Amino acid sequence: MKYDAERQMWIAGPCELPVKVFRSDDYTFPSGTFSRAGERELTQCTRQVIVEFENRWGLSIIWGSMTYGDNYDHPHGSFCRGTEFPDFVDEPLTVEVGIFCPVPKTFPAKSYGPLPFTKQTVEMPERTTSLWGDPLAYVDAEALCVAVIPRVSSFDSDGLPWPEEGPEIEEIDGQPTLVWLPAVVETDARGQGT
Repeated sequence: MKYDAERQMWIAGPCELPVKVFRSDDYTFPSGTFSRAGERELTQCTRQVIVEFENRWGLSIIWGSMTYGDNYDHPHGSFCRGTEFPDFVDEPLTVEVGIFCPVPKTFPAKSYGPLPFTKQTVEMPERTTSLWGDPLAYVDAEALCVAVIPRVSSFDSDGLPWPEEGPEIEEIDGQPTLVWLPAVVETDARGQGT
């Protein structure tokens, strides 16, 4: 997969998507910032394209440093997975994909905790987002072309109920398929959704 800057297209195997936004940024940490890197300078790379479909839904495709794709261990590496300091992959085989809903949702403030290590409770403030569910990790060109693009581009333009879990890509009948657990709609005594 790759971004074609000249044509402003995201290319994933046989699929080509017109790009609405492209972001590319590199930040080089001064040598000595990370002790295990020694005097080596480490550069963190940000890469993102945003595509939008006619139904107003969109995809955020990211393949920068530390994203859930080929560049997960870039630039810091991981001793537990046996990688030292891998090179950045600008044409990755797998990427991280977020799905944008045209109708943002506001989530109420929520407390988490006590957390296992600190024993403290953390307050997550109210937030409004267009990111529909969790981002998809390690998405390859086939899954993007077969499961994600056709499904998201055919969603209702007025939005869908937000998922309780997911979305995820599962293998169903030999094909990658976008699935999610729909949120449970609670009803009051009169049967009205809340």
